[in-house]
Order: sequence, then structure tokens, then C-alpha cells
Amino acid sequence: MKSILALSGSRADYYLQRPAFKKFCNSNKYKLNLIVTGGILEEKEGKTLEDIINDNINICGKIKSLKFENKNHIEEISNISCKVDKIIKSIKPDLALVYADRYESFAFALATFHADLINFHVEAGDITEGGTYDDQLRHCISKISHIHACSTYKGTEVLQNFGEEKWRIKQIGLLSYGDMKIIPLKESKIVAHQLKLKDDRPLVICTMHPIPRSEQITEYEIEEVLKGLEIFSKEVQADIIITSPNPDKGNQIIFRKIQQKISNIHNCQYIESLGGYRYHSLLGLARKKSVTLCGNSSSIIKEAPFFKANGLNIGIRQTGREKASTQIDIKADANEIYKNLLALSKFMPKEVVNPYSNKNSCNLLYEHVDGILNSKSRNEILFKKWA
Repeated sequence: MKSILALSGSRADYYLQRPAFKKFCNSNKYKLNLIVTGGILEEKEGKTLEDIINDNINICGKIKSLKFENKNHIEEISNISCKVDKIIKSIKPDLALVYADRYESFAFALATFHADLINFHVEAGDITEGGTYDDQLRHCISKISHIHACSTYKGTEVLQNFGEEKWRIKQIGLLSYGDMKIIPLKESKIVAHQLKLKDDRPLVICTMHPIPRSEQITEYEIEEVLKGLEIFSKEVQADIIITSPNPDKGNQIIFRKIQQKISNIHNCQYIESLGGYRYHSLLGLARKKSVTLCGNSSSIIKEAPFFKANGLNIGIRQTGREKASTQIDIKADANEIYKNLLALSKFMPKEVVNPYSNKNSCNLLYEHVDGILNSKSRNEILFKKWA
């Protein structure tokens, strides 16, 4: 049995990786161990950690974040890399599942690469040109990984342009779609009522993450978003939920602004993390009324199309990402935000064109990794050639 090491550093990336974790856990050929770090360990309610335990995912280590409000990511990268290295020496895994483009993932990939593990990189080849480090980190991870799973066809072309050999690359779609289910409407309504949401009101769920390269842009964008929500809430009887930002540099700016301004927004509540089930339940209400995800979270790109919810992508963070037909991109301007929320509060998408959609993504990933391990020697996998 081969041992796989994985890492999760935020509520978002845990739920996006969860189908793959379960797939490998249920296999008789692989054993999965998970390192938990970052925002998951900082949640006051501990909802994500509770879900990990309930999912029977084996946690082999916890790495607490360094306590600097405006820390440079390099300090956290160093912290995670060194501690991952110790865990590797302790449990001696064979492979590493490296996810997407987070700095936590980059730190993890550095440690696993230098320990000569076979890295397989999920969501390789995506392009993100916003004011984050994501784009460069994602492609750095690809170059120190050995097997690539892409969300879209365009991602496979990007990797081939980087000189990656074709046999290493496979388009699988989004893993998270294997975990997303259209929850029965009755259950969605129960969750909505628990959160005191009204059946006859449109729903807006807003999440804003910081722009690590610019505190000024972070502050400007969150102020405009909160002002736009305030104007909208005075014009339309809607339910509004604001969730917490991720742990990137600048998140305290967003926390403070939410605390200062949330009382000005009618019918609005702050919820640190909805968790996977409650979040998907609320998105499932899009079958009966207008549901809009707004802000700069990748959930607008990934989850909204699956549930046929509206997506209002605000600001620069997700610039360059491929998008579905449910998504509207606007600059962070209070008036623009208000106008678009007003229009979307009366709109329910019927048909969705989605470049991330693919059936059986988890099976495709499993077969891709397993097929390469069975057909190639360890040296062939580890010692890469330029195509």
C-alpha cells in the first residue's frame, strides 16, 4: 500500500479537495494522511476541522500559523516547509497530493519535492492574473510536480507550453464537483430557516479575500463592496450573508471593515464559515429564487455555476480566470455593485456553459495517478524531461 501525504490550509481548499481525499482513503492501494494548517486551525467555531474528523480523514500533523498580522508569506512558507519536512521523515510517504496555488501549497510542494516524493498537482495550468501571488505559485508548483491534473482544456495547453510531457497531463475538471450534490430542496429550506432567511427574499452571499500585494487595494475594494451592499439592502428586501476572508496578508483589514460597517447593511449577518453542507444547501435554493455569490472568492467561478447561482466577481483578484456563463466581472465600485446586485436579485440562470464541468473527476484523477505509477518507473516519473 502506497502512502499519500496531503495538506489543507483553508476551509475553501479542504472542501474542494475532499472528494479526492475520500477516493484515496476508500482505496485498498493507498493510505492518505492529511496535514492541517492555516485558517482551519484559526477558525473560532472549528467547523472545518470538525468536518475533517467526521469525514474520517487521518490527520497526521497540525501546523499553526505564525502570529504576525502583516507577515510576509515567506515566513509562513519557511515555517510550513520545515515542519512538513519533519512529518515526512516521521511517516515516510510515497506521494504527495499538492493542491492549486496557495502559498501553503507551495511550501508543502517545496518540502515534498526535496524529499523526493512523487508530487501530483491538482488544478494545474489555471491562470489567475489578479493582485495575488497565485498565478506564479501555481506554475512553480507545476514545475516541481510530476503528475498534473487540470481543471480545463486550456490548462493542459498551458502546461504543454511549459514543456511538460503529455503523458503527465490530464484534464479532469473540478474535483469539488464530485462532492457537490443538489441537496433536496426540503433540506435547503431547513438550513435557510435555521439561519432565519426568508423564503420570499433573494439571497446574497458575499466573501472578500485580501489582495496580498496591496493593502491599499484591499481596503478600497472591501469599502466599496460594503457600501454597495448597504445601498442594495436599502433598496431591496434581501437576505445577505458575509463570510470571513482567508488568512492571506491583509485579512485583518477586511475583518475590521466588516465589523465597522455591517450594522449599516439591512438583513445582514456575519458567519465565519458556513461549512460545506450549509453552504451547498443555501446555493441549492437557486432552484426556487435568486441566489447570488458576490465578492472575489473562487467559489464564484467554481461553485456558483454548478448550482446555477449568479456569480458577481468584484475587483482584480480573479483576473484572467476562465469563467462560466453565470459570472459577471465588475470593478470594485459601490454603484456598479449595487446596480448588478439589483439586476441579479430578479434573475435566475436557466442554462449554464461551464468550462470546468466534467463527469467523474475523482475517478479520472485516481486512474491518471494510478496508471502512471503502474506504467512508469519511479525514476521516469521523478526525472522530468522538457517536451
